[in-house]
Amino acid sequence: MISSKFHLAVKGVCIGLLAITSLSSYAIENGQHDYRHHNVGAIGFYIDEWADPFSLCSGFVISDRAFVTAAHCIIFVEGFAQSWAVTLEPGTPENPISLTGIFNGGNLLDFPMLVEPIDAIAVHLHEDFDPGSMTFDVAVLEFPPGTFKVRPVRLAEPYYLDELDIQGVLYRRPVGLVGYGMLALIDEGYVVPGYRSRGFSKVSGINEDQLLITPTDVFDARMMLGDSGSPQFISGRVVSLGGDVELQRLDLPEVLDFLAPFIE
Repeated sequence: MISSKFHLAVKGVCIGLLAITSLSSYAIENGQHDYRHHNVGAIGFYIDEWADPFSLCSGFVISDRAFVTAAHCIIFVEGFAQSWAVTLEPGTPENPISLTGIFNGGNLLDFPMLVEPIDAIAVHLHEDFDPGSMTFDVAVLEFPPGTFKVRPVRLAEPYYLDELDIQGVLYRRPVGLVGYGMLALIDEGYVVPGYRSRGFSKVSGINEDQLLITPTDVFDARMMLGDSGSPQFISGRVVSLGGDVELQRLDLPEVLDFLAPFIE
């Protein structure tokens, strides 16, 4: 049994993050159920008192032993999560990867995983991650060599987005979205579907740290539980990760250098 103190602490973390972040959500508006992206998965966190991990964020495989997600997903439950796990199962509406329901900002523990996950052996945050500015919002979950049997994602080359911008084609390339986040907003909260979806957005700009994409009309929240850490694709390359319209660029040398040891 998890204590009421734990429930209140997690509720405070959820509501606090909902209140302080200024990001606008993209979600995957009118997204389609996704079977294609076998190298995109969902992460969950374990609490000692519970046998199954709780579903939290999305991420993607970069090697047979490494899975990338957002650093803020890790600190989101820092102090409560004892360990981490990943599933690459896509889920379906009939057979979701986690319990479905309505997320209302304080019921994070209502969504345990329903599939057998793969347990991580370590977690690594980018050394320059800043929770305040959300810069270098990148983390790696590490697994034993040979864990993942799928083809890793193709990471964008250094300054790939700048090159597309210089060529004048950046704003004409569709941005592919893949993740396990919420698909609908209703009066009670956010509908948690429990399966992987895909959709598309458009580039609205870049800066030195972020890729900016067009927000949807459906969501007006300040955080999308579940899509955080999800990859964004341009021309088959993963160029960023996130869960909002302001996305952490992955084509920066400082990020690629951080990921390199887990790919070698």
